[in-house]
Amino acid sequence: MSQIRTKLGYAYSIGAGWGAAYDHPGTFRIVGSTKSATTTETIAAIRAEVDKMRATEVTEQELATAKDSVLNGFVFFFDSPVKTLNRTLTYEYFEYPKDFLAQYQKEIAGVTRADVLRVFREHIQPNDLTIVAVGNPKDFGKPLSTLGKVETIDLTIPEPKPAAQADPASFGRARGLLERARQAMGGTDKLMAIKDSTQSSHVILNTPGGDIKIVQRSLFLAPSYIRQEQEVPGGRVIAFTDGTSGWQTTPEGLAPMPADVLKQAQDELSRRLMHLMLADQDASLTVEAGEKNSVRIVRLSGEAVRIEFDETTGLPVREFYRAAGEPAEVIQTFVDWRDVDGIKMPYRITFEQGGKKVAGAVVDEYRFNTGVTAEDVSRP
Repeated sequence: MSQIRTKLGYAYSIGAGWGAAYDHPGTFRIVGSTKSATTTETIAAIRAEVDKMRATEVTEQELATAKDSVLNGFVFFFDSPVKTLNRTLTYEYFEYPKDFLAQYQKEIAGVTRADVLRVFREHIQPNDLTIVAVGNPKDFGKPLSTLGKVETIDLTIPEPKPAAQADPASFGRARGLLERARQAMGGTDKLMAIKDSTQSSHVILNTPGGDIKIVQRSLFLAPSYIRQEQEVPGGRVIAFTDGTSGWQTTPEGLAPMPADVLKQAQDELSRRLMHLMLADQDASLTVEAGEKNSVRIVRLSGEAVRIEFDETTGLPVREFYRAAGEPAEVIQTFVDWRDVDGIKMPYRITFEQGGKKVAGAVVDEYRFNTGVTAEDVSRP
């Protein structure tokens, strides 16, 4: 971090981690992002750091920082009865010693600079590392071939084919409902002009064990960047996705976004109210009129959302969808519409599933086109 980000200025995010779990070893990886022009230089700088770790001992300050980050993180393993129970059961299931935690803490505290050098030399072999660079080679300042042999993988994404509108008459009725809704919300031009938005809310999750209160802030940057920050009883949680990949931070640290969470984030991105109101402008979506003054919108992947509109005002009233892995349909209801910079937005949103209310949100503030940048949204 200090060398590649602070001193050289190559990357905003750079770090390393290993994926060992309770009963198997894992992959050691170094991950970062940089502008295309410094791709090769960043890889070379990472390699230099690896070589340095094999050549000399870390400093006393580096060792102390690493130890503190591990030892201080233990408090978040047991900051709630649920976490304590889950971790205890996990250790028992994998047949860990009864005094494992005490021994682990003792061993971490006893690690020396010489230990770090010895283990790094033993396990990290630079010539065995696989380097993966994702980007446009035409924009690289230096060719990757200056680092060695390169194998190119074509990741070109074909342009999506327009989804077939099976019934032109149904599509026409659906477009009319969407256009009326857009006019009620402030007009098509105003909705299309939104490039970034920030939504601050108080959310209450209704669970069998009692209500859970969450303070939430969501940032969106067109076309597909979304960041969600949550203050939950166990600490602070942040999640980010650019629509294809992402990361999340919890009190236990920063990690790549798991596949199931990424799928959930992608689904939520596709169900953004603004996105749905402009669905007839997107050739990749199938749009058709439904029953009871509603519109059905289907993505190329097959997931469908139905929007029901108020017959009097034209505003969207309810959103129906089935979340990934969920057995029952979710009903999202919008009420308390207010004007925000000439655009009407709902300030109360409720979620029902299986005939029961599962969550409710009270929006504190909406903000549009405040100049949010990719760095604002994507920084850990």
